[in-house]
Amino acid sequence: MLSLPNARLAGAVAGRAAAPPSAPTAASSTAPDIQLRAAVASLLDRGLRLAAGDLLVVVFTADLKEAAVRLTATARRSGALVRLVALPPGEAPAPGRRVRSALRELAAEPETGSGAGRRLVLLLGGAPVDLAALGLPPQLIAAQLPADEDRPGGPLPGWEDPDARAERLAVLCAATSAAGRLRVLTGDGRALQLARRDDRPAVVDPGPPVAGELLTLPAGAVRIEVDEAEGLFVAEGTLQVNRPVRLGGPLRGRPVRLELTGGRVTRLDCPDPHTEGFLRRAVEVHGVDRLRQAWCRPLAAGRPEVGLCLTADEARRGPAGSADLRIVLAARADWTAVPPVPARPARRTRTGEATSEAERN
Repeated sequence: MLSLPNARLAGAVAGRAAAPPSAPTAASSTAPDIQLRAAVASLLDRGLRLAAGDLLVVVFTADLKEAAVRLTATARRSGALVRLVALPPGEAPAPGRRVRSALRELAAEPETGSGAGRRLVLLLGGAPVDLAALGLPPQLIAAQLPADEDRPGGPLPGWEDPDARAERLAVLCAATSAAGRLRVLTGDGRALQLARRDDRPAVVDPGPPVAGELLTLPAGAVRIEVDEAEGLFVAEGTLQVNRPVRLGGPLRGRPVRLELTGGRVTRLDCPDPHTEGFLRRAVEVHGVDRLRQAWCRPLAAGRPEVGLCLTADEARRGPAGSADLRIVLAARADWTAVPPVPARPARRTRTGEATSEAERN
């Protein structure tokens, strides 16, 4: 079997050097600042594609204050209008009310005028969130660089050099397309086997920010269309629903176990009764039991993030309004390519008769 690469990327966000207790030298104090400036510039330019006239709200946790201040200064120099929202310790990321208030303040600025560009919110740090649960306007563009103990430190923890990441995604995509099947291994050691639909090749989803969807940074994932799925998937990462429900977000303490047969969910359970009840209703009433897509998003360290996208089957029509219901469950998992089984040559009997049907005919 071929395990897909997930090596740590080098580049603009190499780990920050610890300053000595005495007065720092010029080199030791300048290097982290240069790294931070490079990371911030690439995040705004290539992560968010920030442009002059855009309205940006930066929500940050206390440990990322320096990065948030640098982001603000850089964004303003590019012509964007920016507001900072600091999260007190222990508060859930990006309370929708505070983000909406900051956007209203930006829209009222004299500099905004009638030529305001896009409205964006960037969440720095905190646990992964579900955009629908924040109660933000659907036309808002949102992105998050979530905190993760497995991600390396540095001036902007978790951010990766975009060029190096693009190269790694290309390698991952090629290995996935060449695989006969894919083996996804999550929490309890049982695997989920995936087969691509009609042998369609995997594609790299660059993940540009679009309105109504939360872009998790660093962006970019390898995506496949799924034909068959057999086995178990334990989602301990996040739950995302394209509806304004409050159950979305981190699954810490409430992992969801899915058993799939023939590409459909045949069994699920969750220790949280509200989450399990919601998912059961989605599967049993609305018919959202079909695994259509799966994706793998490599991270700078540790196992990649793997997501399953469940949608309604056209053959099972649920209540009105459920046709476009989409549920995404994600977890840190191994994503392993299983090479195709080579065709065996036909064996012959002692009389020389071919044993394969092709040769008999």
